[in-house]
Amino acid sequence: MDPVCYSVLLVDDSEEIRRLLVTVFSRHGHHCETAKDGLEALDKVKEKSFDAVITDVEMPRMNGILLTKALLREHPDLPIMVMTGYIRNHKIGTAMSIGARDFIKKPFESLSDLM
Repeated sequence: MDPVCYSVLLVDDSEEIRRLLVTVFSRHGHHCETAKDGLEALDKVKEKSFDAVITDVEMPRMNGILLTKALLREHPDLPIMVMTGYIRNHKIGTAMSIGARDFIKKPFESLSDLM
C-alpha cells in the first residue's frame, strides 16, 4: 500500500527553517510549497489548495495568528499547525483558540519533532 502524499504549505520567515521543513516532509513523500510570511501564504492559497499549513507565529508583514484567522475564515476545515520558539508566549493559546490544530516548539530537538 502506497503512503499517503499530502500537499503542505510551509510558512516561515527563515529560509533555513523552510529548507529544513521541505527536506523532512519531502522525504516522507509529501509535496511542499513555501512562503516567507502570511501575505505570501495567502496568495499561494488563492492559487492552489493545500491539505495542511504549518506556519511560524512570529513573522514580518503578517504573523501566523493573523494568517490562521484568515485561512480558517475561507477554509474552516484546513488543518493548521503553528510553530514558535516562544513556548510560554500567549500566542500559542490564541492560535489554538482560533482553530490551529497543534503547535511545534522551535528549536526542534530532533527531526522526529516534525513528524
